[in-house]
Amino acid sequence: MENKFDKKYILDILRPIIDPDLGISIVDLGLIVDVIIVGANVTVDMTLTTPDCPYGPVLFNMVESTLRRDPLVDQFDLNLVWVELKTQNDLTDIQKLDMGIDI
Repeated sequence: MENKFDKKYILDILRPIIDPDLGISIVDLGLIVDVIIVGANVTVDMTLTTPDCPYGPVLFNMVESTLRRDPLVDQFDLNLVWVELKTQNDLTDIQKLDMGIDI
């Protein structure tokens, strides 16, 4: 089956989800680790800023709700995975300013 959309499409529909603590998109923060698409079936691997992130369940539910509402996504799996996030050296100047970090 031919894909109805690509990884960029999924990242674009998830980009409006903002981490409430940092005020930055979860996509731009790197919390969406991977997107695998087979036909209209999507698997999203997602991480959190910390294992005890108080907004983890909220963010997870927002991603799930966004995928569920999208008319092109027939089925999806959302997996919580743990990966090392970017360090300050990996952030762009704009991301640093958005986070209140001096450049």
